[in-house]
Amino acid sequence: MDLKKLESRELDRLTNDSIDIIIDGAKYRFREPYLETLDYLAKVCLKMEFDEEKIHSNPTVELNRLKGRNLKLLAQWVAIFYLERAWRIRLFGWFYTRLFLKKIKPTKMLEIASELRILENDPAFINSTRLIAQMPRTSEPKAELVEKEA
Repeated sequence: MDLKKLESRELDRLTNDSIDIIIDGAKYRFREPYLETLDYLAKVCLKMEFDEEKIHSNPTVELNRLKGRNLKLLAQWVAIFYLERAWRIRLFGWFYTRLFLKKIKPTKMLEIASELRILENDPAFINSTRLIAQMPRTSEPKAELVEKEA
């Protein structure tokens, strides 16, 4: 990807909170995910496995095992990101997972994953969580009113 195109995509992402990605000739628009979508994405990510030690000890066997396990999960992750709403994910998730599984090549997957991780905007989520968690409670119980176990 040339530098001008990359800069244009980054500018689009910053101004519109979305990226257009062309997969096998078709244009797909990916937007910054809603919190509900982040929950779906997290569930898929937790299922993925990656162990550096196993890769170094037996690369061929581990690579084949990882491909068999994670290819569908990667396609599902992209599909969830694209569909972005719970009802769309439930209705069309299987279709787009199969579509992306058939249409995305490994080099394209690396490009897509890199761009979507930026669009996912994890720092904003972490900072908003940090801000809310550090707010003082309005109903904090007084120590003398709390019953103590005997």
